[in-house]
Amino acid sequence: MSYEKEKERYNFHENTTINEGYVGFLKELIPVIRNVGLKDPEILDFGSGKNAVLSSLLQLSGLKCESYDPLYDIHPGDWEKKFDIVVLCEVIEHIRDLKTELKLIKRILSNRGSVIIRTKLYPPVDQFLKWWYIQDPTHINFFSRKTVCKAAEIIQGIYEETKLPDVFIVRVQSL
Repeated sequence: MSYEKEKERYNFHENTTINEGYVGFLKELIPVIRNVGLKDPEILDFGSGKNAVLSSLLQLSGLKCESYDPLYDIHPGDWEKKFDIVVLCEVIEHIRDLKTELKLIKRILSNRGSVIIRTKLYPPVDQFLKWWYIQDPTHINFFSRKTVCKAAEIIQGIYEETKLPDVFIVRVQSL
């Protein structure tokens, strides 16, 4: 799928602050972010979408957050800046060059930073072809706990589960 077609598809999403279901879904991440345990973390919403709703919600809750979405030409003010937390909420399944993007995330992550990944884990093999998640043509990566752990290895971090079944933390421990 071309970037133009992908963007066209995203433009049909109702990912706005007036969509209560979407806002509620995103608000579930706020306690996860706070429980990372960093005081005044610098946060990047990686793949924020054109409305950057998560960034807005985090800012309203008193957290500092910048947005990044290459499809909408949204970039953080300074790519040399280090972020304490990078959030990929329903993003990792869309990334075309996963290894390169994970290495970028590693580069912009602070020494003891964390990556929060939200994505659905794929169902048992006999249910995979009926799974709603694969019906979205922009979803090109699918994850199990094992493959989320592999992503953590690329970032050079340690995989952790959260109370939410589709949210994972990768904590980086620098030498």
